[in-house]
Amino acid sequence: MEFDDGHVLRLRTGDPFLIPSGAIHNARNVGRVTTMMLSTYVVDETKPLVTTYEDRPAKSRL
Repeated sequence: MEFDDGHVLRLRTGDPFLIPSGAIHNARNVGRVTTMMLSTYVVDETKPLVTTYEDRPAKSRL
């Protein structure tokens, strides 16, 4: 998986990962295998559930 900050993480079946609070929660499967994910969110009920941001252009993959 590749995250918006450019960090790439190689995951195997059952591997957990964490996207920290305050970070953009967006990742792309850059591998050759189709993946499925189950996400669990722990949220602060006193804060908005969603905060939108302006979309940035995709990085070139040369």
